[in-house]
Parts: sequence; structure tokens; C-alpha cells
Amino acid sequence: MHTLNSDGTSSVEEMIIAAEKIGLKEICITDHFSPHGDTNQLTGEKLPRYFKEIESAGKDHLIKVRIGLEVEYYEELETQIERALSELQWDLVLGSVHRVGGLEIGDNEFYSSRSQLEAYTLYFDKWRKAVESRLFDVMAHPDYVRRWALPFYERELEFATYENQLIEPLRYMAKNRIGFEVNCGGLRRREGITYPSVEFVTLARNQGVEIVTISSDAHSAEDLSILFLSEDVSVLKKAGFDQVYTFNRRKPSPIPIDRLY
Repeated sequence: MHTLNSDGTSSVEEMIIAAEKIGLKEICITDHFSPHGDTNQLTGEKLPRYFKEIESAGKDHLIKVRIGLEVEYYEELETQIERALSELQWDLVLGSVHRVGGLEIGDNEFYSSRSQLEAYTLYFDKWRKAVESRLFDVMAHPDYVRRWALPFYERELEFATYENQLIEPLRYMAKNRIGFEVNCGGLRRREGITYPSVEFVTLARNQGVEIVTISSDAHSAEDLSILFLSEDVSVLKKAGFDQVYTFNRRKPSPIPIDRLY
């Protein structure tokens, strides 16, 4: 979930209260961080204040409040990312890809000069590099390119078309105990889907990936919903997962799915 510290519209305190109201037992605040100084993202000098804000707010509530980041991956800035992450004791570090080749994947310009398969190939090539950097505990919304490609091309690209590109990075994730999240943010928006798809989750399971988290992708207190989070769980069950993971000081711990709520 995201707060006023990046692109959210609610404070840390408001998000915690909202999570308590719907009965959650544990949450992790994961505001956006960019070593490149991208718009609406934390920069390195703001991280200590952000960390202390969450740490302080969590002490006043019974719900467990973990401190995390969603980090925008830049291959040329891996050293800066590693340095920034090493300076504080984060609970969870998410890796994500929102920019490819200098373009936001939410911009039509990224798609206008290439086919849908070419766009997916470019996106997942950078995503693979993010995985193999081993900077991250969990990869956020792995097939996020679908959010923007779907309205531009006005169709879903068949999973089988790009499935082979995912096998090696997923095997790498399994070997190195890197996880992925199932993100229900799309269920609140017009696309009405989770990221990743059931097909992706099933493939990850088949390639041996064990660590998976569920994400509200909430950007406001009003975004939090057990109904949407339950859809994350449904996707995981369809793919054969029976547990999810939480993180404390970047160490994963399993929780049976049936004990989440």
C-alpha cells in the first residue's frame, strides 16, 4: 500500500486505521522509491524520515505494521539502489518496472511504434534483469504491462505467446527464494483483473516459486477491501498455492491461506 509519501492520497496513520477497520492482522507500507528521482516517488534523502514515520505510527496500534519499499528498477543504478537499501532495516523490498527504454509503460508512446508482443518482450526483458539483480525480496505486479497494453491494443495477448520468456526468470526466482505478489489493484479499476494473471501464477508455481504475497495496491484508505484481497487468495488457490508469506527484516514466513482472515 502507498501513502502521501509517494503517490497515495492518505497518510500512514489513515492507512493503518483503515486496515484495522476491515480486520487485517498485518500490513506493510511500501511507498515508491526511485534512485532516479522520478515523480511521486521517494528519494534517498527522504528514506530515514519515511522509515521513522511508519515505525512510530505502528507503535500506537495492535495491528502489525511492517516497513517496506517498492523500488523502481534501473539496471545502471543497481549500486545506488543497493546502497540506499543497506542503510535501514527494511521488512520488505519490492522490485517493480514502470519504465522501459526511457518511457513510462503507461504512455501510449511506448506502444505506438511496436506490436503488442514486442512491447511485452521489452517489458519482460527488463523485468528479468530486475529479478536477476537479487536486490528485491518480492517482484511487484509482475505482468503490469497488461494494464496499459490491454486498452491500447484492445485485446489480451494470449499467455502462451510470451510464456517461454518467463520460464527462466521464474526458475531463477525459485532457486534464489525470490517471491512475487498477486496485486488486486486492477479489480478496483476498469480492467477488472489481477496482476499477475492466473496463468502467470500457475506457471510460477509449476517452476517452483514458493514465496508469494498478496497486495491491495491501495493508494487511499478507501481502497482497502477484504473483497478484493479475497480475489487475490482465489487466484492463488486456483494455481495450487496453499500459503502466502509475510516479511520481517527481509526474512519470509509462511501463513496458511485459510488463516489469513
